[in-house]
Amino acid sequence: MFTGKRPTNNMFGDGLNLHSFAKAALPEQAPQIIDPVLLGESQNKDDSRGIRRSQRSHERLLKIQECLVSIVEVGVVCSSEVPTDRMSMGNAAAALQAIRNKLLGS
Repeated sequence: MFTGKRPTNNMFGDGLNLHSFAKAALPEQAPQIIDPVLLGESQNKDDSRGIRRSQRSHERLLKIQECLVSIVEVGVVCSSEVPTDRMSMGNAAAALQAIRNKLLGS
């Protein structure tokens, strides 16, 4: 959902799956695996008047990206192959709520 890739994507094979793809990207490369559609198709482009996005819009975009990376981190921990390595549902819900609160500024 957040990477824009399906688990059945042709790129997954030879031991690579959606979980290992996301896990390998964390933390430094995580922004590169986020589906650009989630960040807006006009990311880093000029608007129709040739004016760059405002600093505030850029900061908002960075906050959204940071929150999406945090969601991917939760997803990777929750989908660990070893059940005892997985985050509890309560902790996952709390983590996702904290991410939402950060995004919404509450």
